[in-house]
Amino acid sequence: LMTAAALFRVVAPTIADPDLWGHVKFGQDILANGGVVRHDPYSYTAAGAEWINHEWLSEVSFATAYGLAGPSGLIALKLALCFATLGILYAWLRSRGVRLILIALILLASSVLLPVSTGTVRPHLYTLLFFTLTLRCLASYEAGRPRALLPLPILFALWVNLHGGVLAGAAVVLAWAGAR
Repeated sequence: LMTAAALFRVVAPTIADPDLWGHVKFGQDILANGGVVRHDPYSYTAAGAEWINHEWLSEVSFATAYGLAGPSGLIALKLALCFATLGILYAWLRSRGVRLILIALILLASSVLLPVSTGTVRPHLYTLLFFTLTLRCLASYEAGRPRALLPLPILFALWVNLHGGVLAGAAVVLAWAGAR
């Protein structure tokens, strides 16, 4: 509990990134239109030009969180993504037999870097989660669970619509497969 409280203290402070409100608005547009907006409605130099929004799914989640609880909803979503990521790490370490005190120290040590990547509400938070999930799948496969790779296609199908960090995940999977 003390570790969770310390991590909460590190992760909870949130700065409104200048792009945040664009992400929320784009998500609201998608929800209002019932589909992904395909032409740029906001540019004054290229209005109507084809627009490939590669983060549309994260923007829908931001718009939904904002619609439910305003800025507090965005912070709650950020905290849920951060603690899900840390929870996966915790569960993996526990499954490997790592003692609780050592897990607490590892999580607290990781909190030194957390403010850099968790200080804002941005689509990259999904990459933190999905990258961790990908590593967990690979580690579980290496531990003798061949079905551990089955979730990867679903993870990547979601991730590719959440954040461009999917390329880092694909590179890790390719490097892992090449090393095998």
